[in-house]
Amino acid sequence: WIFSLSRSSTATSGSVTATGSVIVEVSASGSFQVIGREKEMIRLGAGTLSRGRLPAEAMRRGLDTLGRYRRLAETQRVDKVLAVATSAIREASNGEDFLEQVGRAIDVWPKAVSGEQEARLIYLAALHSIHLEGRRALVVDIGGGSVELALGAGKRLDLLASEKLGVLRMAQAFGQEDPLPPKEEARLVEHVERHVRHHADRVREIESDVAIGTSGTILALATLALTAEAGAPPETLHHVT
Repeated sequence: WIFSLSRSSTATSGSVTATGSVIVEVSASGSFQVIGREKEMIRLGAGTLSRGRLPAEAMRRGLDTLGRYRRLAETQRVDKVLAVATSAIREASNGEDFLEQVGRAIDVWPKAVSGEQEARLIYLAALHSIHLEGRRALVVDIGGGSVELALGAGKRLDLLASEKLGVLRMAQAFGQEDPLPPKEEARLVEHVERHVRHHADRVREIESDVAIGTSGTILALATLALTAEAGAPPETLHHVT
């Protein structure tokens, strides 16, 4: 049973922070089959990015949700639980306190991972989901608080990076008017380019065969692009080019 405390996703209506659980059956070879999944939007990072602390109400929602996941794991007779916390938790001044509360309340002790560790986990998940047949892949995940980049071929990784460029963070920093005023848009573009320029140069230097986008933000952008092209979104966006 695996759950993430702050995987971020974006719907077309705005940015939210979600927590989710996945129940998998793992074979002796290491392959696995997903047999159940849950996801709930709890806005765990909404106050964290602006104030640097997890709000009490968000922590309560998080505890309630994780307690429900814990009970679900028990009914499914799960053998092992892996709990991972990402951007919203690792940046909060009271993030470790919250993880301690989670451990005492539901007897599951989550681990806050670094941005590079998060990028590596996202890359490995993409390898399990998409048959790349040895091709070199750039994996991009746009969350609410951060953006993760990973470039590699198979299990060999040439680049791991995490930047604080998530959509919720950018909206709080540069405004949420639609459309953005030209001056704010120019500031946003300059800010993003300054933080990704080094990584972009590295990606061009190594080169890749395919780019893979993950997270709700990527799905929202794909929905907009494909709807504009075909007049309606596809039934599923999984593996869509």
